Amino acid sequence: MIDLRKNIFKWGPIDSSILLLLYPMLSMFEGEKEKYGYCWPEGYAIFYNKKIVWINDMDTLMKISEKFTKKYILIDRKREIFLEDYKKITSKLYEMFKKIEKIDLNKLSNNELKKNFDDLSTVYFNYWIPAGTLEFINFALDKWLQSSLRNRIENKDEFNEVFATLSSPVDLTFYRQEEKDLIKISNKLPREKETLLEKHAKKYFWIYNSYLESQILDKKFFEEELNKVSRKDCRKIYNEIINYKKSTVNKKRELIEKYLMDRKAQKLIKLLETFIILQDDRKKDNFLADHYVDILVKEITNRKGVSIEEMRYLLPKEISEWLSVKSASEDKKYKKIIEFRKYKPIVFYFNYYKGHRGRILDIRKGISILKELNSAKSEKQTGVFQGIVASYGKSKYFRGIVRVILSVKEVNEINYGEILVTTMTAPDYIVGMKKAGAVITDEGGMTCHAAIVSRELGIPCIVGTKIATEVLRDGDIVEIHGGRGTIKVIKTK
Repeated sequence: MIDLRKNIFKWGPIDSSILLLLYPMLSMFEGEKEKYGYCWPEGYAIFYNKKIVWINDMDTLMKISEKFTKKYILIDRKREIFLEDYKKITSKLYEMFKKIEKIDLNKLSNNELKKNFDDLSTVYFNYWIPAGTLEFINFALDKWLQSSLRNRIENKDEFNEVFATLSSPVDLTFYRQEEKDLIKISNKLPREKETLLEKHAKKYFWIYNSYLESQILDKKFFEEELNKVSRKDCRKIYNEIINYKKSTVNKKRELIEKYLMDRKAQKLIKLLETFIILQDDRKKDNFLADHYVDILVKEITNRKGVSIEEMRYLLPKEISEWLSVKSASEDKKYKKIIEFRKYKPIVFYFNYYKGHRGRILDIRKGISILKELNSAKSEKQTGVFQGIVASYGKSKYFRGIVRVILSVKEVNEINYGEILVTTMTAPDYIVGMKKAGAVITDEGGMTCHAAIVSRELGIPCIVGTKIATEVLRDGDIVEIHGGRGTIKVIKTK
């Protein structure tokens, strides 16, 4: 079992449902081990209060990451095979989406509905086999690039600034691309604008989906978003977006020349650019898949007399099995499972290297792990604490008011210019990040979501503090030192 007092990889707590997160989790253990010989190490996935915490031993994870990346990514031909395989399974996933769109679900028998659900589950499971290795690749590339830079740069502040720039992708994340596409519509004539907004909604309806649920954004939503921005600000944001790539490319070129970086280091930089954006594309695929899973699940809920929120407490295989059930007494079994999981922490344990397939642990073990995890946290501090500099923004220093956000449902509460403090960000946090003056997180590294988006938005970001959400409270005033990666509490609420 994992020693939670040691160096652990921790993802979350973050809003999530069991159903929508089980697809990647199962693939990232069982599927990857069978295909590549490597998979995520021994781990826990703990669901409670509609949130998840995912835990692995960090040292073991880094060893696996380096072995996988050396075998499948550093060698050009093997990397081409990997990327081609990824492209093919992604195409199959999108073909499945199109198939579901054409089906009249009301006319399907339970067996036919079950087959479509199973087909989507299989394709989505297979998609996550290569997609779930992207963390391996970025962890390893990140580590190797840092090692290369340390041989060239001794000053810590200088190192942090250079690494933050060199590890930035040059292409836009899909959220920034959506923002660019939306702003382009602002200058169109009213009749043309209506048509373009319809097309925009059709293309980006899924963009605020999450690991917890899906939603459909309509034309009216995007129209209201566009109306919030003045013409002057539209021009300013658009120019910032289109200049981002050119500016980032130029900065990287200057740093490569300044520090005489060799071909090996330059290759690491290029690979990071490729796989960070691929990881962002994966979020898009993930959120679209959630939409199509929910389309099928909504039809199943109509037939089983439970809500879609309740159905998301089940595993994919349990939903499939339930569709084969014909008697009311057998239906009760799955309804009891749902009721139990609503109020109790559910812990999935994975250890494929020792032959243990994924299983649900006894509830007492889940409570014990949560208690141990909380007791393993660093002691609270009230003065100065440390994190990793992920983005400088426009200045090494930033002072602002804290807003602690522990759920995406709270993200609209942040006011413009406040410091967003959270455990970690996910794509659905972008609404708050656009308003934030800076971002501080408990978890994460230089290639995490908060780091990438903050650099793209040009705001300061400190990640990996471990204790920010424990130490800080709404209304606190703190000062971020972007060179050292420190957060100093100036005034408590």
